[in-house]
Amino acid sequence: MDYEYYYNNAGNRYYDACSEINSKDNRINELRNEKNRLINDINGYNAEIAKHTEALNSLTVIINCYHLVRLL
Repeated sequence: MDYEYYYNNAGNRYYDACSEINSKDNRINELRNEKNRLINDINGYNAEIAKHTEALNSLTVIINCYHLVRLL
């Protein structure tokens, strides 16, 4: 019986499986990097929202003061 054929096929399956595992590991790392980038983007957006909210509150105070002064 020709065991070399089976040996070579087993070796090929092993290397194919290792290649597939490496490919999946690379994809996992890509997704982790993308997740971190998106989290950083969201944190940046939240910081901008906080700044704009503060500016809106300041403008609201100014407008209310303006209306109070006009009533006097």
